[in-house]
Amino acid sequence: MIVFTITNNTTEDVWVGTCKDSSDERFQQYQEAMALGVKHQFYKDLSDFGVQNFTVDDFAVAHDREELKDIFGKDGKISKLFKKGAIDDTPEEPPEATPE
Repeated sequence: MIVFTITNNTTEDVWVGTCKDSSDERFQQYQEAMALGVKHQFYKDLSDFGVQNFTVDDFAVAHDREELKDIFGKDGKISKLFKKGAIDDTPEEPPEATPE
């Protein structure tokens, strides 16, 4: 599983996501999902700032769930690195990352 970041180059907010194959393909899926009207800050930001103002970067690779837990830490957050929480496929607001 690939852990990737999507950075808003205007606000410097960073979102974290996971995918199986390609972070670029996953970002394309998020762009296509904008048309569905999902009420989530991430999609609002994509619309407000434009997809051209976001950068996608691979952050880490986890070969199993244990490695994924190691990457995200005990509390499920990469809190020292990111301002915002993980991208979730549900329309609920993801948890905010807090400093350790």
